[in-house]
This record gives sequence, structure tokens and C-alpha cells, in this order.
Amino acid sequence: MRFSSVLCYEIESKTRNAMFECAHLLKKISPERIREEFTKLILGDNAVKVICEYIDIIGVFIPELLPTVGFSQYNPHHKYDVFTHTANALLYTDPDICERYAVLFHDIGKPACFSRDNNGTGHFYSHEKIGAKMVDDICRRLKFDNKTREEIIFLVSHHGLIIEPDKKYVKRAVAKHGADKIRKLFRVKRADCCGQGVDNKERLSYLHTIENILSEIEKDDACISLSSLAVDGHDIMFLGFSGKEIGAALQLALFAVIDGIV
Repeated sequence: MRFSSVLCYEIESKTRNAMFECAHLLKKISPERIREEFTKLILGDNAVKVICEYIDIIGVFIPELLPTVGFSQYNPHHKYDVFTHTANALLYTDPDICERYAVLFHDIGKPACFSRDNNGTGHFYSHEKIGAKMVDDICRRLKFDNKTREEIIFLVSHHGLIIEPDKKYVKRAVAKHGADKIRKLFRVKRADCCGQGVDNKERLSYLHTIENILSEIEKDDACISLSSLAVDGHDIMFLGFSGKEIGAALQLALFAVIDGIV
């Protein structure tokens, strides 16, 4: 599967049949080896086609994905079932490990929290939170390093985050999470939006605005971190603060700068 994804060729039919017959044997393979092969697969140019064709094999080591296959969303904002939407969204991702995994897993919690209102419209309340817990289990099972695991979980758990399209609020988000994470998050949100199969011009315009504001902030070299303040912990201690008060005071000072108060 990895070769097919990276080298973009079709797998011979008898080999393909044998793969499905022997898929259960993957349970005997070390999770580290599976993670390494699957990571190379997911970064391949042909990844989406391979994932769609061999989801039943992938389900041997990531069974959490299987309930999304064919799961209708009954929502006007989505043309496709959960898995088809996920596959379409993957087409709009950069070949970045965390972004690809985040998009693959971003709606993995939906089947577990599905409900329909009186009009028959489907809803997935708290699917980001439920999905993040499932992703944590998957990443631990496949022995991901902590940094990668935490970044994927962040992207999944925050992919519904809405930031006001104002420099002050974007700065606050960057101050809290870091510019790199916010930029990756909005690339994930863009892929999610593009993979819905419906007219999303307004939402895409919003995402574009946030990305432009991010670029302006980075270009201006704005004060968006504690380390860029003109005061530090020693200054706060000199004023008589101690312990947790120091960090809290610095955070207040940072937000005061971000909000243009000082």
C-alpha cells in the first residue's frame, strides 16, 4: 500500500486479493513498523486513492475509522458521508505529517455523537472533543512521539475553533498557541471546508482573511509572546509578586499589549 501511494501504481489483482485475505496478520506486526509505513503512505501523492481502496485493511490497525465509512451526515453543509468527506479533504492538504493525520482523523468522533433534530438535520455536538480522545488512543497505540501526538490532537480538537477576523483576537490566539500551530490549524480548516462538496465561498473568504492577518502579524514582528515583552519575571518579582502571580501578571501584560492598552 505504501509503494502504491508513493510510486503511484496499481497493485496487481492477485496481490490485492491476497492483501485482503491476509490483512488480519497485521495484528502480529509491531505498531512502530505500522506507524512508519502508514506515515509514508499518508504522505504519498496517491495517498487518498490508496486509503479509499484499502480502508478495510487500514481498519485492522485503526478500527476507529471504519464507522465513518458510509456514515450519512444529513446536513446541508455536507454533500458526502463522513469518510468520503475526509478523503476529499485530504486532497487539499500539504504533505505535512501532522496536517495529513489531523485531516484523516478530524471527524473520527462524529459517529459516536450523531443526533438529528426535529427537522431531520444531523448534528455532531462535541465531536472534536470525542475525536481528540480517540486520536490520543490511536497515537499511543501506534507509538507516536509525544510532540507529534500532541500536535495532531491539538489540530483535531480545535478544528472547529472560530477566531474573530480582527488583529487583536488573532494575536491572542497566536499568543496562546503559537503562530505555527494556528497557521497549520487554518490549513486543516481550509481542507475541511474544501472537502465538504458544497458552496463555501463565505467560509473560505473568512479563512483567507485570518491567514492574511497572520501574515501581517508575522511581518510586523508584533509582540505576541511573553519573551517579546519589555519586562520579564525579575521585573515582576521586584514589584512584590511571587509564585504563580508572576506568570499571571506577565500574561495580563501581554494581553494589554496585544489589545493596544499599553
